[in-house]
Amino acid sequence: MARQVSGNRTIKRIGLWLAVVLLLYMLAGFVALPWWLERQVPGRFRDQLGWQAEVEDIRFNPLSLALEASALSATDSRGESVLTVPELRVDLSFLHLFTGVLAFDGIRVTQPQLHLELLPGGQISLLQDWQDQHPATDDPEPESDTESGPIPLLLRSLVLAEGQIALWDRRTDTPRHFDIAPLNLNLSDLATFPRDDGDSWYHLQARIGDQHLSWEGSLSLAPLYSEGRLTLDDLDYDTLAHFAGAALPYTLTDGEVSVSTDYQLAYDNRLSLVTTGGAVTVAELAIREPAGEDTGLALERLTLTDIRFSLLERWLELGPMTLQNLSLELARDADGQLNWFKPLVATDPAANDTPEDDSDSAPAWQWSLAGINLTGANLRWQDQQPPRPVSLEATDLALTLGPLSEQLSEPVDYLLETGVASGGQLSAQGQVTLTPLTLEAAVSARDLALAPLSPYIEQASQLAIRDGRLALDGELDLDDQKQPMTGTFSGSAEIGGLVTAVVDREEELLAWQLLRLAPIEYNLAPARLEIGQVTLTGPQAQLLREASGNLNIAALLASPADATDAPADPDTPTEPVSKKEAPGLIFRIGELALSGGQVAYTDRSVSPAFNTRLRALDGQVIGLSNIPPQQGRVQLSGRVGESGQLRLDGTLSPLGAEGDSTLTLELSDVSMPTFSPYAGRYLGYGIDRGKLGLGLDYQLSGTELSAENRVLLDRLELGQAVASDEAVQAPVSLGLALLRDRRGVIELDIPVSGNLDDPDFRLDRVLWRTFVNLVVKAAASPFSALGAVAEMAGLSGEELGAVDFVPGDVALADGEADKLAVLAQALVERPELILEVRGAVVPSRDGLALHRQALWQQLGVAEAGASTRIGALEGAVRDRFGAATLDAMREQAAAAGGEPWADRLVRRLTADRSLPPETLGRLAAARGEWLHRQLSEQYHIPASQLFLAEPSLDAPASDDGRVTVPFSLQAR
Repeated sequence: MARQVSGNRTIKRIGLWLAVVLLLYMLAGFVALPWWLERQVPGRFRDQLGWQAEVEDIRFNPLSLALEASALSATDSRGESVLTVPELRVDLSFLHLFTGVLAFDGIRVTQPQLHLELLPGGQISLLQDWQDQHPATDDPEPESDTESGPIPLLLRSLVLAEGQIALWDRRTDTPRHFDIAPLNLNLSDLATFPRDDGDSWYHLQARIGDQHLSWEGSLSLAPLYSEGRLTLDDLDYDTLAHFAGAALPYTLTDGEVSVSTDYQLAYDNRLSLVTTGGAVTVAELAIREPAGEDTGLALERLTLTDIRFSLLERWLELGPMTLQNLSLELARDADGQLNWFKPLVATDPAANDTPEDDSDSAPAWQWSLAGINLTGANLRWQDQQPPRPVSLEATDLALTLGPLSEQLSEPVDYLLETGVASGGQLSAQGQVTLTPLTLEAAVSARDLALAPLSPYIEQASQLAIRDGRLALDGELDLDDQKQPMTGTFSGSAEIGGLVTAVVDREEELLAWQLLRLAPIEYNLAPARLEIGQVTLTGPQAQLLREASGNLNIAALLASPADATDAPADPDTPTEPVSKKEAPGLIFRIGELALSGGQVAYTDRSVSPAFNTRLRALDGQVIGLSNIPPQQGRVQLSGRVGESGQLRLDGTLSPLGAEGDSTLTLELSDVSMPTFSPYAGRYLGYGIDRGKLGLGLDYQLSGTELSAENRVLLDRLELGQAVASDEAVQAPVSLGLALLRDRRGVIELDIPVSGNLDDPDFRLDRVLWRTFVNLVVKAAASPFSALGAVAEMAGLSGEELGAVDFVPGDVALADGEADKLAVLAQALVERPELILEVRGAVVPSRDGLALHRQALWQQLGVAEAGASTRIGALEGAVRDRFGAATLDAMREQAAAAGGEPWADRLVRRLTADRSLPPETLGRLAAARGEWLHRQLSEQYHIPASQLFLAEPSLDAPASDDGRVTVPFSLQAR
């Protein structure tokens, strides 16, 4: 009985103590712990973060091990609210307490609000507050003898419901605010120690406005491993620009990005990250370059799928990329910089530092792209570098690229098609290899406008393209495996409706209806061009010689920089150019066919300006080349003006070589009044009528020209006089009349030679000056111009200009009658000539002869012989003056010589006599009348060509003792 009572008391004591313990546990759990926590939590916030925290109510249920807190809030040192937690519940796991694991059956945070700031230094305000409370010290960390691992922790469930993060970015002068709400996180079975019953599962969702983040999967901390899917939808440009703008050299103005991928993340001494099933979508993207005001790049949609990535194995696989409706503005400034490349130029020298090459310690990255498909693109090109700005636009551009990879030596298929806003279509299809560069392309162009490309042509010459369309078909191959790059092009081309001009000039220079080149074979290295046939239809050329004498086509050879280049130093030696060097480009044209050509020529160096036109030009050139010793053959025919005919035949030396060329040019029925400006300039008269014929034989050796010019002027008639400082001062009409034959035709042979490289050598000017010189020479020595007729009679032209008479008589000297016959023939052949006959006497000779005749009559020896006459004259002197006088005269004659003895005797006997004043006049008139009568009656010269002029009583004496009576020629 006593033992039973004692046992009951023990049980009661144990029960009492248990009750006391339970009571104390209950009091501690329900009362003491909440009281203690309400006082510890603010202190902890203050000590760790410097925050002032408050909690309205903390409740703990020691039976269920559940902790609840209400209205937890905190403010930072500035008094700003940084944290608000309306409700917090933590459920501890009782059984795991006996295993040494801190386990939570559940943690639930409802509607928490966190205020975060990105500070100017890039630090987060929460971390900055913690660092402020835990300043760094120089004291070393105490070493621990034992290694401690992470606290064994098991979290069965973590729920963060309807959370919100108010993020302020204060890194710039204008703070930005981002609300991340709602923020929901579900996490289950997270452990810091290895477990055999599965991994943790998590799901995170967050929004910033319409931007959505979803992250779900499994997670293991020991070992570190995670697998899941990450999705970021509709991330807008404003958010991207704000956080990534400093790293981007451009300005985002619109767009949304969506990214999603499956991933596997693990760490076991090495970090491993593998992603699969990735996709990137960019919508309504708009980018502006820093210097631009308008959108420079716009993209309606970019889609990239099937993205796979491995960090450890260093490979990246991208599926097909699709780009829709891309719009891109490309521009090059006057310095040659592209607008999109300018921002990429590093301004900080450190930015150009090259990272160390770790290729020896890690394998090279492998990457691949399944392909690119670009549709509906517009590309606009603005170029300020040429003399005139260039504006081009490719419209509805489509590009398809086949698979790409780090194996850049593998060929890639491509197809490019585009329209051109100014007109035309372009396409290219084939394969390209990037390293080394090789290209195979089937290229095609249709109706491509050339005028927008004119500024690029103007960079090399002064040729401006005003209109024209290009069509092109062919195969292009390029190969850069060896230097120099090699390549070929095979195909055909057409240029239609071309219109060109000299830069900054109104008048057209060259135009044609159609130029066709087929087939074309071009080799890049060595440079070689072969064209089977060039067909040129309806070409029109406008050649203009300025008042300065320069041809408009000469301006084509001057580059725009020539006008500003400084003149070369004459003392600086220049390298001689060898004309025997091989040409940089070898070319050959099988046949050049021309039809319906026209050439208009205007010369403003004369006044009024000279204008003529070659038309209906048809012909061909066979075998045009620059490869010696091949020669081309040219044949050309056409019309000059309205009535003239043209024909050109000959051979052409290889262009650019010192070969020989032979050309024969025939012109006929060319209207001469067209050349009035030149005639007025050089002759002082216009041309009223006439036709021109030319037969030109040119021999060209290198630049040395040797030409035979056969000129035929048919019925050339001068017009009105023209005032000209360059006109000759000569009787031009007489010169022309002398050169004409009885048909009214002037035939001349004018040889010309010179060097075409000589700037002072102009063939047209040489021909005109030579012709003018012939006219002047004929007018200055008119009878010399009759030399051809005179030579047939054994005479010279000058001999026809006068006849000799016997002194004191109206009788021609011996042989002079032949001159009249020849002169008559010349007058008959030149009906426009007028012969002036002027009788003349030489008083000294004719007077002496008349005195001699009178003495002979007086002495009765007129019919006697010479010795009888001299004897009679000596007797008369002896009788009249004495023998001594006669002897003195003999001595003087012997000493002086010269004058005949008979004339000395006559002069002594008639010294005191004089002829009647009319005697010499009658003799001069009689001679003129006799000549006029002879030419008219015996030689049948028309009276219209004969004029009798007033006699000359004091004509000059000749050396042969005769009396010379000159003629003069005039033109009608």
